[in-house]
Amino acid sequence: MRRIVVFLLGVLITIAIGCSKAPVDTDNHNDNLDENEWGSVLVTAVDVNGVAIERVHIYLDGNFLGFTPLSVDTIAYGIHTLRAQKEGFEIYSESMTVDNHLLIQKEIVMRRAPLNTGQLLITVNVDSVETTVTDNANLILEQTFDQEIYLTLEAGGYFIRCEKVGYELVLKAVMVRTDSVTTENIKMQPQSQLSLPQVALSVPGSGYVNQPVLISWESFNATQVDIDYVENPGLNGKREVRFQSPGYHYIKAIAHNSVGNATATDSILIEELPNEVPEISLSVTPDRIYVNQVATIKWNSKNATEVAVDYVTNPGLSGQWQERFYQSGEVVVRAFAYGPGGVVEARDTLHVEERTTPAPTIEIDIELSNVEVNQPVAFSWSSTDAREVAVDFVENPGLSGQHEMTFSTPGTKIIRAHAYGVGGEAHDADTLIVRQPLMLNPTVQVHVSPNQVTVNEEVIIAWTSEHASQVDVDFVTNPGLSGQWKTRFAQAGEYIIHAKAYGNNTVAVAADTLVVSSEEPPKLEFEVSPGTVNFGHAANLSWRSDGVRVVIDQGVGTRGPIGNEEYLAKQPGMKYFTAIAYGRNGLTTVKRDSVMFREVDNPILPVISLAVMDSVRVGEPAMVEWRSWKADRVDVDYIPGAGLNGKSEIVFNSPGLREITAFAFNEYGQSSITDTIIVVADPVEPQIESIILPTTARVCAFHQSIPRSVYNAASAEIEMAGYYRIVAGTWYNSGDSQKNESYYLTVTNSHGETTPQNPNAGVYKVVADEPGPPHASERDAGIFYLPEGTNSINVMHYYLIADQYPQFVVDGPITSYESVYLIYFKLEFVHE
Repeated sequence: MRRIVVFLLGVLITIAIGCSKAPVDTDNHNDNLDENEWGSVLVTAVDVNGVAIERVHIYLDGNFLGFTPLSVDTIAYGIHTLRAQKEGFEIYSESMTVDNHLLIQKEIVMRRAPLNTGQLLITVNVDSVETTVTDNANLILEQTFDQEIYLTLEAGGYFIRCEKVGYELVLKAVMVRTDSVTTENIKMQPQSQLSLPQVALSVPGSGYVNQPVLISWESFNATQVDIDYVENPGLNGKREVRFQSPGYHYIKAIAHNSVGNATATDSILIEELPNEVPEISLSVTPDRIYVNQVATIKWNSKNATEVAVDYVTNPGLSGQWQERFYQSGEVVVRAFAYGPGGVVEARDTLHVEERTTPAPTIEIDIELSNVEVNQPVAFSWSSTDAREVAVDFVENPGLSGQHEMTFSTPGTKIIRAHAYGVGGEAHDADTLIVRQPLMLNPTVQVHVSPNQVTVNEEVIIAWTSEHASQVDVDFVTNPGLSGQWKTRFAQAGEYIIHAKAYGNNTVAVAADTLVVSSEEPPKLEFEVSPGTVNFGHAANLSWRSDGVRVVIDQGVGTRGPIGNEEYLAKQPGMKYFTAIAYGRNGLTTVKRDSVMFREVDNPILPVISLAVMDSVRVGEPAMVEWRSWKADRVDVDYIPGAGLNGKSEIVFNSPGLREITAFAFNEYGQSSITDTIIVVADPVEPQIESIILPTTARVCAFHQSIPRSVYNAASAEIEMAGYYRIVAGTWYNSGDSQKNESYYLTVTNSHGETTPQNPNAGVYKVVADEPGPPHASERDAGIFYLPEGTNSINVMHYYLIADQYPQFVVDGPITSYESVYLIYFKLEFVHE
């Protein structure tokens, strides 16, 4: 059991492991609604083949309603959010409009989730919150401002970070399990005024003597963090620690800043490593399948420190895995348990068979999904490869056919069909809702077009009704149940035009307003273009009116009757503009338009980094390391089945210069990187391997939530002291719209904070902005002396020193975001 200690002062940091909560209560209750303001909803669920799925969880506005098939007749009319979820299927969500007295039928098509995956549902109670989801390798999987996020993920641990200016930071860890739905409801709290630091410490509950134990910590508003057993921990990070003696060990973390300090304490029980012989059990179910079907592999171990299972990657000590088999034959699945007491093996056998006789199929379809009591309804069925068919309510149905019948009682009726043949059996079902006849109350709508006219200008009065026996409309003779009427008004004033519908002993009323003036309202043309703009770029507002002035909201203000200007948003998202033209007669005209400011956060094409030794002797192994971002597949020369990230040794049997190229692919295209290695016959000096460090560091010149400097953007343990070149993988997300996406690095270690040996701006080396469209690039960020031990890389925006060293400023001064995104650092050894 992992335990987490959180010290709370000022900004809240919350960490939760493997926690799934009930959906958030929206408090959208309608206990005081009149029964005439309710609508009815009937929800059923099917798979992509149209087969009914029962017991699907249905939520309305976050509140659990029940399981499918579901009928609810007390839904308040208006717009609602309908969500459906079931283990093994992807989450389904849509907006739904409910009208009073109307029955809405929703057939939801549920899609099965990919094998060995789970679902993660995140809700946030405040809008415009930046939510980031990362994995254990700190790779960003999702970054959005949506209040509801649905993700399909592989089983394992993930981290959720929610932040917004004026609110406390929320950081949670969740565990996604196979074929299950994990729900996290994030509740943002207003930020307090304290300025003391905070620190969170995570330590496992137990461990073994001389076995690695992972300690994790997070801090906020701190300038220094000290942790027992950890040297130079940095402000945030993870570190493996080994304890040499058994018993309870207490670990303390202290965060410091200029105001004071905060402490978090946790403990761990260290035990002697047991010497018992490990045990392991293994089962494969079912034990017989056909080709291209799925079998479930389950295993459980005891007294083991490591387990290996055929077909399973990173199996863990116990668990289960689904695998699809494509070839026939007898398959022996093995599991091994390793421990101090030895190695044991378990086996189980799976028989994979070719289909020699096709299995039967059957489909049943009901003509109508909703009928009244005693209303005839027809249903039909058809089968293939069947010898016998059975259908509910039908005697001697035959292999295919049609039947008509009536039901005398209301309720949900499920009609099933079964097919039997040499190749097995098949089943299908369809659902019918039988309801009492509805006595619907009348409804009516009336609309006057246009709503503002001058004296004797033509006006159209239009009306529609439902379930009415009679309709009356002001100013209209013999209106009928629906229609329209043209008329003119000879006197100025405000007219309220009513429409009444009669039926079922009730009356429905609707009204619309008409303003008749002696003069025309001002004309107005208003447009915001284009419809979508990258955040940091300006949208264009243009207007033209024959009035005296135009007033535009969103901070634009009062303008003349004709004009245009650029608008730069302070936050990404949809912006709605309203323009009002004022005439000399006091009349107004209103126009509206909108624009989406979209922030581009990540590269679209994949990014690949490669580290290769400079030289190697013939017949000796050379180490190659690679890492990728946003890639679906990676190919590396000389390394079959490279995977997205990894290390591998290559042995060359002849001297010469070799080129090694790594390719990364995704749906948008490919990228590659090449390095060389010299293979020689004579002995070579020992080589220092390059180090690749992933990072998600971001700095901006001006931003409400992104800082100008990030300390401990990444840390490396240096075993060989010397001079290292730091190569920074940089994502230029704005193209040439931001021309000062420049930065510089410093390194913090046991010598304090150090600067590069090859500066170009005082003691710093500025990595200047690289022109061109949005792209990722490897940049030389300087040569640093790195001593043995922990070295932490710090990122600073060029804005901090631009006044002292302005030679890299483009079109200055710097006044906009100028955002810089870093993806990774590569440390290349230069010399001692």
